[in-house]
Amino acid sequence: MITKKKEQPCFVEDSTESWARCVRELMQRHDVSSRKFGRLVGEVLGMEYMAGYRRAWGKHPWRLDEIEKIASHFGETAAQVLEPLLAQPAEPAVLMVGSLKVKCTAVLGKQLAPPFTDQLVAIGGFDTWLILPSADIALPAREVRKIVFSSSTPASEPTSTQEPLDDKNR
Repeated sequence: MITKKKEQPCFVEDSTESWARCVRELMQRHDVSSRKFGRLVGEVLGMEYMAGYRRAWGKHPWRLDEIEKIASHFGETAAQVLEPLLAQPAEPAVLMVGSLKVKCTAVLGKQLAPPFTDQLVAIGGFDTWLILPSADIALPAREVRKIVFSSSTPASEPTSTQEPLDDKNR
């Protein structure tokens, strides 16, 4: 999901698995057995068991109104449910795609080993993480949960004929 507002950071995030993880953590806090996650999600959202199961385990995207319904069922707000995503610290990074290099910050997840199912992965991490297409990597890497591009973070000069992003090209 990519969202952009004037003077706001641009977020790139796999919300399907991230939101599902937050909902599972919510249900665990309320002592729901993991075996009942799919059934409970289906019941609360008024859908069949398999549809609830797919949402609970990150196989189908969530909508914000569904997160709100689940949260309300447990007496919480959507913001409380999604707080783990909002509270994650971002680390300095450089997104490298082809010859384009853009400074950013990234929220990283678990350690991954090739072959990767994620499209982008992070390697390095001494001072700055490098975020690269996973097809180019044969080393262990970290999951990239979110990339934040700030309007105050300048893009580096492209090394090919690509045009740098300006306000009318965003």
